[in-house]
Formats: sequence, C-alpha cells, structure tokens
Amino acid sequence: LEISVRHRYKSAQQVLDAMNALPYEEGMKQSLVTAPLIKDANKDSPDSTALNTSTGIRSNISTSLSQMNTGIKTVNRSDIQTRLKSSPSPQSNGTASPVAPRAASPGGGGHGGVALNISVKGSRNNRRGNETVNINQPIQWTTKDVLSAYEKGKRDFTDQDLQGLVFVKCFIPGINCYQADLSRANFQNADLTRADFGKAILVQTSLKEANLSDAYFGYANLEGADLRGADLRGANFKYASLRGANFCGVDLSSTHISPEQLSLAKTNWRTVMPNGKRGMW
Repeated sequence: LEISVRHRYKSAQQVLDAMNALPYEEGMKQSLVTAPLIKDANKDSPDSTALNTSTGIRSNISTSLSQMNTGIKTVNRSDIQTRLKSSPSPQSNGTASPVAPRAASPGGGGHGGVALNISVKGSRNNRRGNETVNINQPIQWTTKDVLSAYEKGKRDFTDQDLQGLVFVKCFIPGINCYQADLSRANFQNADLTRADFGKAILVQTSLKEANLSDAYFGYANLEGADLRGADLRGANFKYASLRGANFCGVDLSSTHISPEQLSLAKTNWRTVMPNGKRGMW
C-alpha cells in the first residue's frame, strides 16, 4: 500500500487533499451509478451502442473510486505524513522542483503565495544589487537646489515641499508653485512676476515688498501671510483665503480681490482699496 501511495501521490499535501475529498466521493459514485439513462427501443442503433459504452465507463469509474476509497481509508493520515516527510526530497540532489504558487482568493485573502503590489508613497524601495533606489520619495528641497534648478531652466515646482525656504531678493519670475507648500517661506523683496501660486499653502509666508505683479493666487491659503508694501498690480486672489493676511500700505486698485476677502484681512489708512480710495475697508 505504501508503494502504491508513493506512486500515486508526489507529496504529503496531495495525499491530504485527496483525503479531504473523501466525504464527497459517495455522492460522486451515486451520481455516476444512478444517473438516469434514456433507453432506445432499437438496441442495434448507434444510440444504443453509445448508451452501452457510457454505462461501461460509469461502471469502471465507480469501481476505481471504490478501490481508491478503500485503499486510502486503510492508511492513517499521520502515518502517511511521517513517512513521506522522512523520504528524501528532490531538492536533496541539488535539483529544484518547480512549485506552482496557489492563487489568491478574489477578496485578497487566503493562504496563497501571490505577492501584492502595494505602492506607498515615500516608503517603497527597489533594490538593485547593493544599491537601494527609492520610488516616489519626496524631494527634500533646499533654497540652493531650487535656485540652481531654476537657473537650469526648471520652472515647475508643482506639489513640492518648500516650507521655510528663504528667497530674499531672489529673481525667480514665472515660477510655478501650484499646490506647493510654502508655509513660513521668506520671499521678501523677491521678483515673483507672473508666478503661479494657485492652491498653494502660503500660511505665515513673508511676501513683504515682493514684486507680485500679474501673479496668480487662486484658491491659495494665505492666512497670516505678510504682503506689506508688495506690488500687486494685476495679481489675482480669486477665492483665496486671506484671513489675517497683512495688506497694510498695499495698492489694491488693480488687484483682483473681493471686499469679502479684505474684510478678513488686515489693512490700514495707507492701503489703496480696489475702489481707489484709501483707508481701512
């Protein structure tokens, strides 16, 4: 019996899988034996021959299942496991046998050997030999890096983290900082003509006396930003958050900004309002 089992099954797992199917074999045999057959009155017809052949096949299958059931039931499960594990494996000869991975369940669970491709921004690594290459790792910008990239022709800094960087008196017109984080950055006396700060975070950012003519601040957050003395001719603050922003001494006569926005900002008697009048709104 042991030789028969070893010949039929190559691993302990295959034997266990066969034993797990035992509860269903009786139903399989009954369905094969008792399935209704349509008899033809003419026994010599082709249909009758096919019917007899089908009946013989079903009988052979039923007999094979009975023999397999009897052989497997007489073997103890733990005994099979012990004997098969103690036999030399194909790997002992230095030859690796291919093992097909199990398929994962549709819900992502199960005990399969399928690797999940999970992309985590800033934490996924790709190893090449001894070198580790970071994927989607956020760039840690410095003021020197930004100015160097700008001099080489780079203008797009969309979604970048530029918090706390200092650009005092820097000449960077047309820079694109759309959705960038510029919290507490310092742009005092910088030339930011036609710069794009759409949806950017400029919380407590210093733009004091900066050239912001034709700059775009649509939907940006400038809460607590310092814009005192800045050139805002043609600047657009459409739907920007200006709570606590300082516009003291700023000429807003040609700036796209609403009274509702200015009611939340800081102004003084030197501020020129969009209607051309001086004084607090």
